[in-house]
Amino acid sequence: MTAQRPRILLVEDNARDVRLMQIVLSELDDFPHLLETANDLVSGVARVRAGGVDLVLLDLNLPESQGVATLARFVREAPAVPVIVVTTLADRELAAEAVAKGAQDYLVKGRMHGPLLPHVLRGGMERHRLTAELRALRSPKA
Repeated sequence: MTAQRPRILLVEDNARDVRLMQIVLSELDDFPHLLETANDLVSGVARVRAGGVDLVLLDLNLPESQGVATLARFVREAPAVPVIVVTTLADRELAAEAVAKGAQDYLVKGRMHGPLLPHVLRGGMERHRLTAELRALRSPKA
């Protein structure tokens, strides 16, 4: 993770939602960051694989993939970066399934204002880092 300014990749195909997220994230005075965007799953995975991304905000409904399958595919293809789902669906069961499939958290578009958002972003990155450390400790030494 970049110590001062984490690089966030927003994977979102809807231009209006991209602009909304840019506005919401730009208002986070206590969470300086760099924001990039990708408008589909394939380019999002490619960008993460190129390196330098600290966190992904992933819409579940993209042109080539829908629902939790989007998350599962992203996590499978780019497991080294934490993912926070960002969706219009305020659905507790879907949120629980997303976390079970590898999301660090689940945010509902239009409900991401205030001091909670920086906490969620930082927490997602930290949980992912700690989980990776635990896996490394548990894996047999070669």
